[in-house]
Amino acid sequence: YLLPQVLVMTCHIFLHVLRSQTLPLSKINLVVFDDCHLAITEHPYCDIMKLFEECTFGPRILGLTASILNGKCDPSELEQKIQNLERMLKSNAETATDLVVLDRWELHFLNSFGEWDGTPSNAHIWF
Repeated sequence: YLLPQVLVMTCHIFLHVLRSQTLPLSKINLVVFDDCHLAITEHPYCDIMKLFEECTFGPRILGLTASILNGKCDPSELEQKIQNLERMLKSNAETATDLVVLDRWELHFLNSFGEWDGTPSNAHIWF
């Protein structure tokens, strides 16, 4: 664990890695949940977050979603469901409704591919 690393895996594999203590949460700086709205359903994200309760210094959490809620939602229930999601992920929900703001934060990717020779000093990834 001496060199910075990025590990990408499904939530099922991540849950197995944590439960088997192959990699303790205390060694992780950031966890990114894609489709984080699934955390308010029966989903492995819930089980992962329960493991956070046992960790004194857990990683930061970044939850990403294209739709804050999965499925249809009555507008009167929206605030409560967002609060449930914030509580489950121990995070704050943020969104931008202004198209100007969205354009400012739009990602611009640089597509570049290289061949990795297996040495840690050459372990860079560009998108």
